[in-house]
Amino acid sequence: MTLGSLAVLCLVGALVSAVAAPALALRGHSRAACGAIVVLAALLRAYAGSDPFLHEWDERFHALVAKHLMSHPLRPTLYEDPVLPYDYRNWFENHIWLHKPPLALWLMALGMKLAGVNELGIRLPSLLLSTASVLLTCRIGHRLVGPSAALLAAFFHAISGLLIALAAGRTATDHVDTAFLFLFELAVLLSLGVANPSSPAPSGRGSPWRRAVAAGLVLGLALLAKSFVAFLLVPLIMAFDWAREVPGHARRSLARIAAASAVVCLLALAVWAPWQIYVSRAFPAEAAWETRYSLAHVLEPLETHGGGPLFHLWRMPRLFGELVYLPLGWFLWTAMRRGAERSRIALALWLVVPYAFFSLVATKMPAYVMVSAPAVFMMAADWCSRLWAARSGPRGRVCVAALVLMIALPVRTSIEGLKLLRSSEPHPTWAAQLRDLKDRWPGQRVVIFNSTRPIETMFYTPFTAYPSVPSTNLVRELTGKGYTIAVFKGRELPPELEEAPGVTLLGP
Repeated sequence: MTLGSLAVLCLVGALVSAVAAPALALRGHSRAACGAIVVLAALLRAYAGSDPFLHEWDERFHALVAKHLMSHPLRPTLYEDPVLPYDYRNWFENHIWLHKPPLALWLMALGMKLAGVNELGIRLPSLLLSTASVLLTCRIGHRLVGPSAALLAAFFHAISGLLIALAAGRTATDHVDTAFLFLFELAVLLSLGVANPSSPAPSGRGSPWRRAVAAGLVLGLALLAKSFVAFLLVPLIMAFDWAREVPGHARRSLARIAAASAVVCLLALAVWAPWQIYVSRAFPAEAAWETRYSLAHVLEPLETHGGGPLFHLWRMPRLFGELVYLPLGWFLWTAMRRGAERSRIALALWLVVPYAFFSLVATKMPAYVMVSAPAVFMMAADWCSRLWAARSGPRGRVCVAALVLMIALPVRTSIEGLKLLRSSEPHPTWAAQLRDLKDRWPGQRVVIFNSTRPIETMFYTPFTAYPSVPSTNLVRELTGKGYTIAVFKGRELPPELEEAPGVTLLGP
């Protein structure tokens, strides 16, 4: 069976799951409906993840570093054998690569251990974690907005175009933010309490501290996935912990929540600190530079990723549907009213805290705020459930029309995210050509020059690759050190290079 046939089967299966989920929900089979939605999420992500090539931003860099981590898990490298001089401050072409924390890269390396050094191997962990996140949204939504709205929130999550693209490596921050979102949701669920989900009260005398320990360990993993940004979880963990408290002993409750939050932070630092200490000692220059560079995102619009304070708010319609402001505005208004349920206030903070932080940060990228996406899905689903309840009222037609649009518009963004309506090259020739080079020089140290895709070249082959054209002096120097030199013909080459001894010309 061809890759194209598998992709078609995924889409057909996704369509069947999308039809089965509401049918099961209307018959009262909530668990089966949730299962159908999870299957829908898995199939959509499998379809998007079936691209037989590496994507430019940022997947190709993550894939190459993860490939090298398979051999040495504690030494992340981009250029494994840096033949030419490099600037360790340039993450596009340096040797030791600390531009992203290690957890997502370790998961990608594990995926390649299981499925081979290929596109499926690098995407497999993200496809699984992204699918599991849909289940987490359903579980959390059951606690916060009710079982019916939870199913719809999970559906919105399952079809989210940007989240699918992230899991498939199609857009920037890809597998890193996919792992971060999963851990973010897992920490929220642990804060709410996994056991006895129908009860808002703590289950058992020691359960608040067990939840704090579990949330702290997950927060530590989130720090290994997304660095200091993961501390955004701390106020949310406190808010959801507070939402579980029985009103009446405010001073005692606040003291316990503060103590539990201290436990969360200490455990998280205990998980995160060993890696930070290790890299600062093993690679001091690179570690210091990357720390400064990460913090610079707050004050400087790095790599042209700038935008005003409303950047993320203005982009919400294209991520969640054009009507998204209506349910969010209504939900925030009800959460601010006197006597509002604590769970609604905590859910509102899940939206407000990340959006407020990333709106103030100078560097802007669309995926940064997607840790709030589950909160958006739950608020939209809660509003939809109220529209459904009002369908038989005096404004029933308006409610039904709004409900249809609330569901149809996110479906449209999903179609755009899956690129179903765009023409693209399903089997690019460049990827096949690079794969063919893998076994051309067995056992030799090879340097390939004039490559338009040097990062991809190094992923698909065991060789070192550069975009530059070498001088004849450099060729003589490298051949004298035992390297085999190959040069792509893509650009006009100097005649003396084409005729230089020991140089293999590649391409048509």
